[in-house]
Amino acid sequence: MEKLNRKWMYERLEGRLLKKEFTIGVKEFIEFAKQHRDFQESSKIRCPCSKCKNVPFLDVESVREHLYKKGFLNDYYEWVCHGEDFDSLKASDEPSDPYVDMIIDAFGQVDGDPMHEDIRNEFDKKAGDRLRGTLNQVYKMALHKQVSFMTDTVRAEFINKRKHPDFVKRSNQARDNRLSGQTLEKFDPGHRQGSVSTPQVVKKMAKKKDGILPTAADVYESTHSVCVGNDEVELMGDKSKKFMREYMEKLEEYKNKGIEINPDKVYLEVVGGQKKGKVYGLGSASQMYYKSDPTSQSTASSSTPSMISQLSSQVEELKKMAEENHNKVEES
Repeated sequence: MEKLNRKWMYERLEGRLLKKEFTIGVKEFIEFAKQHRDFQESSKIRCPCSKCKNVPFLDVESVREHLYKKGFLNDYYEWVCHGEDFDSLKASDEPSDPYVDMIIDAFGQVDGDPMHEDIRNEFDKKAGDRLRGTLNQVYKMALHKQVSFMTDTVRAEFINKRKHPDFVKRSNQARDNRLSGQTLEKFDPGHRQGSVSTPQVVKKMAKKKDGILPTAADVYESTHSVCVGNDEVELMGDKSKKFMREYMEKLEEYKNKGIEINPDKVYLEVVGGQKKGKVYGLGSASQMYYKSDPTSQSTASSSTPSMISQLSSQVEELKKMAEENHNKVEES
């Protein structure tokens, strides 16, 4: 299909009103997309609006509304994610690349070469997240329940793994960790990270910030919050909320006095210093932020490089990897 024949896709408005040609074209697109097997199986189609970019499957009316408000994603003249040219592609003598097919299936229309390293890496991450999410759902299912997307052999191996003493022990330990703080009167959990150690949490947070160590308060908030909506989190329990409120008030107090102070030093002050070499809310990650002397309330340094030097060798490696990846992106 030549671009000229579908120029209506990117001529949406006339003033503040939708053009008649655009609404007719959207109707034509939806009728075409409804012929695809995705709609026939789920009554939903990929949304090709400029925000969704062919990733989520939505009902027809939601897709229509998105297109009216946001328009089509850039350069989507050929509706390949909705079945167009499928037959000709299927009959082509040139074999398709399964990896590229999976990328298009996962991301929809992608800008640039699907085999580009950045796109492959993003796909690998997304595929890994989906696999972990699927396995987490299966873990929650009763052992006697049949799972349609798992073969009998895989299901049997999965059940054997769940019954293994080591798995049962780790599962019980994670459950006890998640339920720390529960009493007969109320449930006020201590943290939500299960058996994931705090240093591991710090490593992951540092990796997202190109190797920069997060503040102690950021770590506390991350390990004591739960997701309550789209990209929204909330602190768990009254104790966590009270502590973070006191921390923010103390920061504001120093700010009002015109005193510049390391946030980690404020954190240490609010928690009342170290106890047996550890700091409340940080556990085994305390040494990443503070000297081991229990009588000292000073931080290792107010500068990031000095704090980074206290990280484990694994965190140092993460920083180097982040810098190398950043350099590669700049060079390309």
